[in-house]
Amino acid sequence: MLTCRDLNQQHASDHVDGCLSARKRLAVRLHLVLCSNCRRFIQQLRRVKSVLRERPDVALPDSEAKPLAARLQAALREQQKNSSG
Repeated sequence: MLTCRDLNQQHASDHVDGCLSARKRLAVRLHLVLCSNCRRFIQQLRRVKSVLRERPDVALPDSEAKPLAARLQAALREQQKNSSG
């Protein structure tokens, strides 16, 4: 079964972009049914994508995008830690 870490690090972005194989897409959907934290994370990714789509004039350079992604991942891990303990 797919773990939160697997979803977060390997599949979340591809899921939001619709780039997963049928098997991986099914695994992600199953995980999302069971995990409210990851559902919220996917919702956040979709919101970010939507905002960026609406603002094509605003480009986030890699030097800023990677730290932002790291902060989002850290926040998700902290949220998961707090909800499970």
